[in-house]
Amino acid sequence: MGNNIGEQTSRSAHGGADGLAMRTGDSHTRIAEAAARLARKLHTGQKDKAGQDYFDGHLSTVATLGNDWKEQTVGYLHDAAEDTPCTVDEIVLTLKTECPDMTQAECREIADALNLMNSRTAPSREAYIRRFRGHSLAIRVKLNDLRHNMDISRIPHPTDNDMARVERYKKEYETLSRMLEECARR
Repeated sequence: MGNNIGEQTSRSAHGGADGLAMRTGDSHTRIAEAAARLARKLHTGQKDKAGQDYFDGHLSTVATLGNDWKEQTVGYLHDAAEDTPCTVDEIVLTLKTECPDMTQAECREIADALNLMNSRTAPSREAYIRRFRGHSLAIRVKLNDLRHNMDISRIPHPTDNDMARVERYKKEYETLSRMLEECARR
């Protein structure tokens, strides 16, 4: 990786627009805030499909849709292993270094969700969606990701490819919603 991905995360706090709705000072809030700083650093210079800054235009939106610190943390970092040179282990280690109160169980749960979110490790899109079954945290974040991605109004001049992608996202959203219902019945 070359340099420590956590070097600047503690120095460059993200402002109030990151969507964190929990008490300031709470150790879990600090984890989500560290995830926001790390995501901003890792995705510097990247743009979303609408041409917006990737952190401000996509990652913050997905994280804001999260209902708790875990969903927010994974929301900020859900594309980091997929779209940057960093591994999930490096990402979680950086969070643990900045937030030493993170338990091993919390690190494992975040790592599991981030690994599931990396579509590049699946042999097909169908296999990628199927592997979410049984992991409610990853499902909830992926639903938030799809919810944002399906908002075609953010793309100034949508193409036929954009429309086809939205249709695929709708089907995936339905599948994942059923999986989340299965998790709730357990």
